Amino acid sequence: MFIVYLKTDDLKSLKQSKEVSPTMLEMYDWQRNQDVIVTWDIKMQSDYEVRYTHIIETEKYGNIGLKSQTIPLSSYAWAVEIKGTIVDVIDDELIVLNVFAVDIIQADTQQLTGEEVSDRGVYNTVAWLYLSSTMFANYRLIQSSAWAITLQNIQTQENIEIKYFVCENNDSDSDCSKLVNLFEQTAEKQFTTVDDITYYKQLEVNSRFMTNDNILWYFINDANETDVTNISRYLVVPNEKSLGTYLKPYIQDICQNSTYNMQTQENVKLSYENAKFIVRVDWLTNDETSAECLINIDFTNAKGGVLAQFNVLNELDQENTEEVTEESQEAVEDNLQANTADIKFTYDPNVEQFAIEAQKPFIFTSNRGHTISFPTQNIAFAQVELQEDVALSDMGCYAQQNVVSYPNKEQLEINPSVQIFECRQSGSDIVLGQQYIRIDLTDKVFFIKLLDSAWIDFANNISIATIE
Repeated sequence: MFIVYLKTDDLKSLKQSKEVSPTMLEMYDWQRNQDVIVTWDIKMQSDYEVRYTHIIETEKYGNIGLKSQTIPLSSYAWAVEIKGTIVDVIDDELIVLNVFAVDIIQADTQQLTGEEVSDRGVYNTVAWLYLSSTMFANYRLIQSSAWAITLQNIQTQENIEIKYFVCENNDSDSDCSKLVNLFEQTAEKQFTTVDDITYYKQLEVNSRFMTNDNILWYFINDANETDVTNISRYLVVPNEKSLGTYLKPYIQDICQNSTYNMQTQENVKLSYENAKFIVRVDWLTNDETSAECLINIDFTNAKGGVLAQFNVLNELDQENTEEVTEESQEAVEDNLQANTADIKFTYDPNVEQFAIEAQKPFIFTSNRGHTISFPTQNIAFAQVELQEDVALSDMGCYAQQNVVSYPNKEQLEINPSVQIFECRQSGSDIVLGQQYIRIDLTDKVFFIKLLDSAWIDFANNISIATIE
């Protein structure tokens, strides 16, 4: 397979015509039924025979037609990386791809606030807004201060300020339930997002107003309708609906306790305490003990939040009330790692190996200045929450990626086959066993950790390089 990345900074004009020789496919060293990767903005456009439904317009490769029975191409209105199979060439002028995967490209991952956008976006704890990673193809976060954040439209350079205050039932100016009733009756326009957040617009005012279950009141100052509509798709505010999407499916895992087995989840309540959002979960354990689990919300976390505190409610012995310190949380994570990975790993190069195709690599380009080339495309990988690795404790590791075979993508976070740790360069002469492969770059070091002997060939054929 031949992989092609089209980048806006190196495009050159190339006029396409029927007189071009060799043929279009020969010119680019492509062939029918070949998988390729291209990068550009998707636009809706089809021909009268419906041989494609969308196109990407490039100067270097001309127009490329797109179609797909599995990917909703109309959902993407920003720069994306498109993976597809060449299925047609129309009049030797337009190549048609059958798209099987679309990945969003983040146009500006380092925001002016200094916050780096992870693969899961940014959870801004000033305004308690989760900014999904898709937003950063079109907007950047340029300011974050008390009671306000400012976004900027990358193309128009227009700023959009979002302010908020805490709802107070006894204050006529900040009683959000009364404000909602007022706006329901007087708003010129309103719309509700998939997370049940309603945006209100008053007559002769270009600002929008919204609230999350009458906990906080937000207002977007003097922004045009297009920006407000776009941003509403990217912003997630903690409320009952968003908890159901991002956190509730993982509450059982988050509230795990070594002493008590959580059996019945009786109540889940979102509250705003000490200037931050907390989810309180009431449990009944397997021995009829009542317990309370407190969760700090963080939608950039794969589980939507992290354990803050675990309290036993119906026992007088106060020693049973356990606050989860940083040390105890790390101990739990270490035990989980040991149980799920290190204990069952035995280095055995004689086992049947996971199939690789070195001539068909999958290349990942990181916004942190490096590329990772995997020796097959039949994988799923993602950056996950960093787990401490005892063997690498002195290496200053700050990022972790997990890798599994694509059919096992549901196991990516809980049962990876390979882990890749990105660490700060260290002068220490660390000695590791066969489970680890070390790759040094000029400003950082990577450790590839094997968790399955069937992936030895795969791990040995991973290459990582600095982007020049």
